[in-house]
Amino acid sequence: MLNLKKQHFAIFLLLWVFLSSCNGIMSGIYDEPEDETTDEIVFGFNGPADATRYILKLNATSFTQWIYVDLHDKTLTVKEIPDTLSLTGKWDGRTRWELDSVRGEKYIFMRDIKVAAQEDADKWDLAIHHFDVKTNNGAVYETPYSSIDDALNHTDAIKAATFAGDEWTSHQCIVDMTYMMSWKIWFIGSYVNPVLTRWVTMDFSTPPPKYSVSNRVYALRMSDGTYAALFLDKYYDTLGQKGILTIDIKYPL
Repeated sequence: MLNLKKQHFAIFLLLWVFLSSCNGIMSGIYDEPEDETTDEIVFGFNGPADATRYILKLNATSFTQWIYVDLHDKTLTVKEIPDTLSLTGKWDGRTRWELDSVRGEKYIFMRDIKVAAQEDADKWDLAIHHFDVKTNNGAVYETPYSSIDDALNHTDAIKAATFAGDEWTSHQCIVDMTYMMSWKIWFIGSYVNPVLTRWVTMDFSTPPPKYSVSNRVYALRMSDGTYAALFLDKYYDTLGQKGILTIDIKYPL
């Protein structure tokens, strides 16, 4: 009986060694989970330097940063949102953090903190804060198209459409969601483009927020008279983290 057990053990050992050695050979036969952290698109501008159609990927997960995008030179600049007054202590009379109790579209003021005005990048065309967007004296039109390929067939009509400029808002740019489950959210006053910011909306009727996307191509008219087409392909990564943006861009349009 003892010898039989030894024989069984030896056979099992040989089979284990054989199957282990075949792991690399057989691995392509069976479905295996993909590495969800792997992404062929890297953060920044993806495509040849002289490309007029490319992908821009941004990590806009932070609520306390603006990412300034220069489409002309394909450069990015990150600026922190002020949380105090400047060293001079001078206030511009409107920029502040505001804590509100949020009930759907109703905002009940609770308290505020005066802060310094946002310092913009030296050269930029649009800036992104999480899902919020502002332009550098530009304007935006929401097209009826769901792909840039379709929009490219209607560039004349798009350029002739009515474009909307940026507006000042006190209840759009979130800077702190720590107390979100109690319906309390900190906002900062800022210019945003109300049209382009619709590419992702957050519904706070019942926390946590619910997200929805427009799936529309947006035309951006810049201060120099040139146009760009923007389409938000994704607003989260493969792990579901919100604020990882993948943007399909055509510039110039």
